[in-house]
Amino acid sequence: MAGQATAASGDTNNTDKIKALDAACPSCVTVANDVMAIRAEHCQLKNTSAEMMISTMRNDPMYGFMQAVDSMVEPATYKTILTAAATQVDCGNPQNWIDMTQKALKKSTQKVS
Repeated sequence: MAGQATAASGDTNNTDKIKALDAACPSCVTVANDVMAIRAEHCQLKNTSAEMMISTMRNDPMYGFMQAVDSMVEPATYKTILTAAATQVDCGNPQNWIDMTQKALKKSTQKVS
C-alpha cells in the first residue's frame, strides 16, 4: 500500500518530488508520515508540508532508524516498533529517542524469552 504524502499549498515542486518518491518507494513516504505523525502528536509539529517531509527524510535520525526497521521486519513487527517509538519520544534529542526505543524493545523481548 502506497504512503499518503501530505502537502501544504505553495510547495508544488516538493509535492511533485513526494509523489515521485511515493511511486518509487512507498515505504519511504509511509515511514516519513509515521515519524511526522508521532512528532505532530508528541512534539507539537504543526508543519506537515511536503517540504517538512523532505526535511524529515534528509535530517531526522528517527526517520533513518524507522526506515531501516521497516526494511528488515514484517509489517506487524514494524507496527510494534512504531508503537514503542511513540511511547519513548524525546522531541529534542532524536538519538536519545532511538536509544530509548531500542531499550524498550530489548526489555519487551527479554520478557518473552
